[in-house]
Amino acid sequence: MVERYLSQSLPVLLTLHPLGIIQRGPATYLVAMANDYEDTYLYALHRMKSAEQLDQDSRKKENFNISDYASRQGHFGSSELIEFKVRICDHLAKMLEETPLTDTQQNNIGFREISTTISNRWQLRCGCKKSVMIHN
Repeated sequence: MVERYLSQSLPVLLTLHPLGIIQRGPATYLVAMANDYEDTYLYALHRMKSAEQLDQDSRKKENFNISDYASRQGHFGSSELIEFKVRICDHLAKMLEETPLTDTQQNNIGFREISTTISNRWQLRCGCKKSVMIHN
């Protein structure tokens, strides 16, 4: 049983039936079914206020594969490769020179432009539409 907050709303009590854990950057997610439902969702651990272990066994989902689930979510990248090109500030460009995204990354210092081929990720389409150009 977990208690979690959704934005500014009141706490919600859920009985979660865990199927696995997925890490994305600094955030950790529990993959689980809630209450008596069969649907599988991601639950951010940092949004949980408290949790307690119940005496009853958790339910299992037949033929569940966490790798397949993660790739279908689109949150964790995919095997699809895309050309990634971005114009960025000097500070970020220097950081990406020290720790490149890939071995094939090219840094155009004059324009502070970085280009490489990377996995398709949802973060690339989030909030950076003016500075990120994605070519399929």
